Amino acid sequence: MENSILEAKKVCFCYQNSIWALQPTSLALKPGELVALIGPNGAGKSTLIKILAGVIHPTKGEVYLQGERISHFPRKKFAQKIGYLPQFIASHPEYTVSEVASLGRYAHSQGMGFLNQEDKHIIETCLKTCQVDQLSKRKINQLSGGERQRVFLASVLAQQPQVLLLDEPTTGLDFHHQIDLIELLKKLSQQGISVVFVTHEINLASIYAPRIVLFSKGMLLEDDTPNNVLQTSVLKDLYENKVFRGKHPQKDIPMIFPNLEL
Repeated sequence: MENSILEAKKVCFCYQNSIWALQPTSLALKPGELVALIGPNGAGKSTLIKILAGVIHPTKGEVYLQGERISHFPRKKFAQKIGYLPQFIASHPEYTVSEVASLGRYAHSQGMGFLNQEDKHIIETCLKTCQVDQLSKRKINQLSGGERQRVFLASVLAQQPQVLLLDEPTTGLDFHHQIDLIELLKKLSQQGISVVFVTHEINLASIYAPRIVLFSKGMLLEDDTPNNVLQTSVLKDLYENKVFRGKHPQKDIPMIFPNLEL
């Protein structure tokens, strides 16, 4: 795709001792795009995110960042451009919220890696953005799962990346914080950051993401607007006729509901 900032070209991946495989998949991301990856468990969403983030290497195909293979980027330079938030993160339990967020400045650190005033300002801003600035002195093991998730996002934002890759970022969040987070991702995309997030919250993806990519059994099935991707015929096959398509009561946005007539 022309003008893409991040692009996967026919990437494949096979896990050791497994018959499952990610089939040849191509995906291009433009600056400022907000893209949701959806699909059943085991569909290939998280695998693709890890490939895009350089966490795992495709068995075939290549990933390009601004036209250059990501394998050619030094670690720090890559971290200045790509921010990755995995589904599960291990962190030292004695670290404070501020210390966890400060880890995101590693990509920009110089010399001995001490934080300067600019670093501290960026960290404080990211904590406020993720609504955890009031917790800055608390230890990470004293927080709820949802609070930790927002702290980890603040750490990734502190990298000041051009691309954000997030694997189920709403996990552990209550509903209003899910909405806050997705609205934040939309705002970041409007500021020019490219955002790709994996989610099982299909309706939130439909409401907020202009582009949805649908996976099933290691294959990319659809890549289009919510209205074009969330078709009844496709969803019935994926979810065994247990869902049906409706419409948001306030706007002409497709919504997915349980089929209560079964």
